[in-house]
Amino acid sequence: MKHFNTVFSLFKFISSDPRIHPDIYTFNLLMNCYFHLNHHVDMTGGGGGRGGGRGGGFAVLAKILRHGFHPNVITFNTLLKGLFREGKSTQALKLFQIIVNNGYPCNEVTYRVVINGFGNKTKESRATLRSIIDSLCNEGQVNAAFSLFQEMIDRGFEPKIVTYKKLIHGLCIFGECETALNLFEEMSEKRMSLDVRTFNILVDALCKDQRTDEAFQLFEFMLQIGKKPDVITYNSLIRGLCLSDQLNNAIKLFENMISQGVLPNADTYNSLIVAICKKGMVEHAEELLETVITKGAKPNIYTHNALIDGYCLQGKMERAERVFDSMVDRGHEPDVFSYTILINGYCNAKRLDDAMRLVEIMNSIGLKPDALTYSTLIDGLQKDGRIFIAQELFKDMQDCGRSPDIITHEA
Repeated sequence: MKHFNTVFSLFKFISSDPRIHPDIYTFNLLMNCYFHLNHHVDMTGGGGGRGGGRGGGFAVLAKILRHGFHPNVITFNTLLKGLFREGKSTQALKLFQIIVNNGYPCNEVTYRVVINGFGNKTKESRATLRSIIDSLCNEGQVNAAFSLFQEMIDRGFEPKIVTYKKLIHGLCIFGECETALNLFEEMSEKRMSLDVRTFNILVDALCKDQRTDEAFQLFEFMLQIGKKPDVITYNSLIRGLCLSDQLNNAIKLFENMISQGVLPNADTYNSLIVAICKKGMVEHAEELLETVITKGAKPNIYTHNALIDGYCLQGKMERAERVFDSMVDRGHEPDVFSYTILINGYCNAKRLDDAMRLVEIMNSIGLKPDALTYSTLIDGLQKDGRIFIAQELFKDMQDCGRSPDIITHEA
């Protein structure tokens, strides 16, 4: 039996007794009763007049917060149910987005309440739900978006292609590649239109996860259904091959890309140059860099840093300096890592004075050395027997608020 009025009377009684302290579960129960009876809340212990239950529900919420409690999933589910029951779907949806955006808990009941709140599968209902899913994905709440999507399907709503694509994109960004692939398979089984952008999102996610074999399976599927890979598709695959130490295959794919009439861009060359440098073939990498420039593509600082590092590792400091200078001439401002690479090269070449000069230059232009910069130089000074200078630099490092790492301590 639903003795709601008995609950009100009991709450008034315990509220008047200072020895009894209601908890979050008490307030949740009270909120549910107010919505069922459509009462205004009189939290002072007086009578409850008839009127909008929404005011009552939110008054209970205010009381929860004043008592220092954190609303839980039952609190919000009750509020959402009450708002939808009163036909206030706009306010309910606003509350739902506040709940999700602020990281409050949701469960399957929450999503079911939202879906049921519409009560039908009209065009407007579907559009609203798609809008919520889009909004959740844009705000990084992909798990909430996917749960709502699943509840939509369970309740008989048929999501449109754009909803699938939005979810796939969001899931890939947040590392949920497997779930994204499952959605992609659903799209394929339902014979939905699969565009190049959706393929690119999945190929890129797989390559970043070093699942290049699966990425190439998608690539082959693209070709089978007549979708033409673009420069983004090829760049992801080339980068994936380079990351998985398959430089020869990356170069073959690069040649295939050109033969198919797809023009490489700066990102294509950057991936190859970095991989070639890691193989120790720095001269070949620099030749490729010059090719990039003559073709009008613009290498970035990451490309230059890779070349500088390659030459430093080979002890070819003059060539490293030349690349550093050409980077500046091309309008790229060296970053902390650019300087740290050179400092490490100078230390290995026993050119400690040049290394210290670079740190002075960094400070003079407002580019603060980081812990790695300090650690590299301190290690080099100690190996060169300059213990006192190394100790002074260590103090400077601490004064600048840089935390020493294990290498610094062991140096």
